[in-house]
Amino acid sequence: MERKTEFILTLIGAILSGLFSLLMIGITFLIGIGISATSYTASDDYYYDSYNYSDSLSASEASIIIGAFAVISAIFIATAIFGFIAAFKVKKDSRGWGIAVFICGILSISTLHGILWLIAGIMMLARKAPKQEPMTSHTLKEDMEKLSSLHDQGVLSDEEYEAKKNEWLDF
Repeated sequence: MERKTEFILTLIGAILSGLFSLLMIGITFLIGIGISATSYTASDDYYYDSYNYSDSLSASEASIIIGAFAVISAIFIATAIFGFIAAFKVKKDSRGWGIAVFICGILSISTLHGILWLIAGIMMLARKAPKQEPMTSHTLKEDMEKLSSLHDQGVLSDEEYEAKKNEWLDF
């Protein structure tokens, strides 16, 4: 399998990004519950009189925190989706996807999946495609001589010889 290492690194990065996005969604949810519980108890006169709320968050501060966590969650979800797409497209166009994975790795370098993507992107850009053997150009005459020698050696039957000869001559 070509580019197996890059595939695995990109896939692990995408999985980690997906897990981090679930974690961020959970944290956002818990922060929202905690803030709403604090707001609810703050309206209780007895509780309000017995506790000092100078350290509590205002509604605007709470919405900023929840908004920031929601944006981070959305970024993690987007990078997870991109990572899964890139992982399965690596083998077809490694240069283009290598640049994309490298840029994604730079943008999210502070996370573990960002470092994995950075490594995978560098590997995709640095590894050269295997060189293919140059095909030798055969002329029809050379091919016919080879076919004739195979027929003379008994490798090809008369029917196979005639069928192949007619196929090549009736192009």
